[in-house]
Amino acid sequence: MEDGDVRLALFRAAAQPAGAAAAGFSGEAGKPKKKDDKAQKKKGGKGDDAKKKEAASTGAAAPAVSPEELERRFELVKSIGEECVTEDDLRTLLTKQASFRMYDGFEPSGRMHIAQGIFKALNVNKCTTSGGTFVFWIADWFALMNDKMGGDLDKIKVVGEYFIEVWKGAGMDLANVKFHWASDDIIQNAKPYWDQMLDIAKRFTLARIKKCCQIMGRLENNLTAAQIMYPLMQCTDIFFLKADICQLGMDQRKVNMLAREYCDSIGRKLKPVILSHHMLYGLAQGQAKMSKSNPDSAIFMEDPPDEVERKMRIAYCPKEPEEDGVLKNPCLDYVEHIVMSQPGSVFEAGGKTYETFAAVKEAFLGGSLSEDDMKKSIADCVNRLMQPVRDHFETNDHAREILALVRQYKRESAKPPTRLKRNTKVAAPGEISAVFAPLPPLGVPHMSLGDVLGTRASLRAACKDASGGRVVLYVPDLDAVACNTFAGDKKLKATECVAAYYDVFVSALGALGALEGVEVLRQSEVMLMDPSDYWVSVINVGRHFQLQDVLEAINPDETQAGPVLAALMHVGSVLSLAPRVVYESNPQRKSLHELAATYIESCASQADAFAPPQVTAVPEVTSITSALDAANKTQLEVFDDFQPDVKKKLKQAFCEPKNTDWNPPLLLLQDLVLHQGEKVDLVVQSGGSKTFESADDLAASFAAEEIHPADLKAAVTRAAEATYKSLAAGFKSVDKSKKLVQNFIKRASKK
Repeated sequence: MEDGDVRLALFRAAAQPAGAAAAGFSGEAGKPKKKDDKAQKKKGGKGDDAKKKEAASTGAAAPAVSPEELERRFELVKSIGEECVTEDDLRTLLTKQASFRMYDGFEPSGRMHIAQGIFKALNVNKCTTSGGTFVFWIADWFALMNDKMGGDLDKIKVVGEYFIEVWKGAGMDLANVKFHWASDDIIQNAKPYWDQMLDIAKRFTLARIKKCCQIMGRLENNLTAAQIMYPLMQCTDIFFLKADICQLGMDQRKVNMLAREYCDSIGRKLKPVILSHHMLYGLAQGQAKMSKSNPDSAIFMEDPPDEVERKMRIAYCPKEPEEDGVLKNPCLDYVEHIVMSQPGSVFEAGGKTYETFAAVKEAFLGGSLSEDDMKKSIADCVNRLMQPVRDHFETNDHAREILALVRQYKRESAKPPTRLKRNTKVAAPGEISAVFAPLPPLGVPHMSLGDVLGTRASLRAACKDASGGRVVLYVPDLDAVACNTFAGDKKLKATECVAAYYDVFVSALGALGALEGVEVLRQSEVMLMDPSDYWVSVINVGRHFQLQDVLEAINPDETQAGPVLAALMHVGSVLSLAPRVVYESNPQRKSLHELAATYIESCASQADAFAPPQVTAVPEVTSITSALDAANKTQLEVFDDFQPDVKKKLKQAFCEPKNTDWNPPLLLLQDLVLHQGEKVDLVVQSGGSKTFESADDLAASFAAEEIHPADLKAAVTRAAEATYKSLAAGFKSVDKSKKLVQNFIKRASKK
């Protein structure tokens, strides 16, 4: 038996009392038992649909155990953390489930300090000995984004394997430990992962997400936009991995608490327990935690015995508390959380044996235990804990090969050339002329005729100037979800409503003859063509821009996190299309295209760079017939019935004689007829009728009072009737989607 196995056996013997197995505790992860859904409902229980909303774990119902055994498990699991949120939830979890899933994540970065090695191995064993499965989220994909190991994913994976080999040597029991590689799991499950992330993003304010950003050590006024994404993704990991318990450091507490708040938001009763472990102090003075950038601030798992002794000799070791009243002594910290963390551990120093940490602390502060004796004993204990790891890398061929590779990578200094990351599966740069569909309005998502006509005008301009290239209508359905459109209805799913909205919108464009020679691409489909490069590009955009830069592009007063994410995704979409030109009739959306162009221009020196798109403004189209009221009663909506809705709105439309600065009927007639290359006949004051072919001629005649407002309204009413007949015919193929959107609008209007 190897030294690591000996230590593990001793630990398990101390942690598990005699008779524990007979009481139903074996340390094995349980399997869920399936019950008939109908039978459950008959008994008053919850069916599958209800259970999906609450279930986080795959744990089976716990068999009957003695109160003493339950209390033992509870205390052992709780001892992993410095704080438990909440103890009641943890006790309930252990009472109801024989097994549970505890998770932590790490980014392979080349070095592992003692907290990640020994400390983590001890905590994992406490979890598995208590009946849990420990899930490691190996964030290799995030290491790739952060240019670790020169941005080489294969090398990053080797470093991840090195971490696993360290834990094997440290005595971690891997029987009930699972390792999930982010690069594999996220890409293979791109849709559910990112759908979950978008749902989280749309529910939180920027202020709340900013509170999480201390996990990256950033000040609020110096945040990049990507730092809004990271907490959202970490929160997503918890649900993606179906974690019952989040077992990360105290520095991650705020982002883990975000997961519990999300449960409140969606009405989920079963919340993940937050079990936050203590952060070991750095060995140097003034370091609240260890730092990989300062070799003397921590003991690393590859340190030889003499290096461990040297670091402990020079370690900061105060006896007086700091200004906040807390004694931040890293040497005492090592005694409590490394040397004496196992049940039954003792500490021998200065010729005495101490059975509790409190006794060690009292002796040191009282002067009966000298600093030198304590430090020497700590170094000896740490070296004994680390020796099985050293032996493992000397005697195990695979571990030795992994270590050799990691050391080789550290010596390599050359970095690959920076490349412009984007989803290249859509198009080569410059072959697309793009038009972006507008986002559904927030609140009550009325689909205005103006949005449809404005998009039609942009598509007509794109087709006219395409010069044989591709014309693409891009449907930003993921952006719409992130911006929290179709929110607040417990019965109707936002993602389905967004999809239905765009079904109707695209159908309306087709009915009005705007899709000839046009490709329709949905953002959700484009993302799935290459989810890795798409999201890497989105995060790179976020890393480039300060948060304030993005807010200036969307709304300086924006309070929600979702629109910031949507703005970054928009730039990622422009990168995917790599268009020659973007046509836009909405001035607010134009600023987002310009943000994308700015980013692309900043990447000019990178490999695979391309010219930023030209952003071409198309005149805005409005379907407002008078001053808007709270119920939107004066705006022409796509779902309006011509009789009586449209006729009534046009009859009451503002149409002041001679006024061409803002005249809704005049503008509508131009957009419905003249801008489409068609002619219009109107009765003129001099008698008879006159045929108009240009919008300018029509406006000039109205300004000269050659056309009476009533005759102008009559002409626009005829044009609107023809338009609504075309829309009605086109909607027959999307009747189900139309009814879904109308149902949402009806329900939202009543709130």
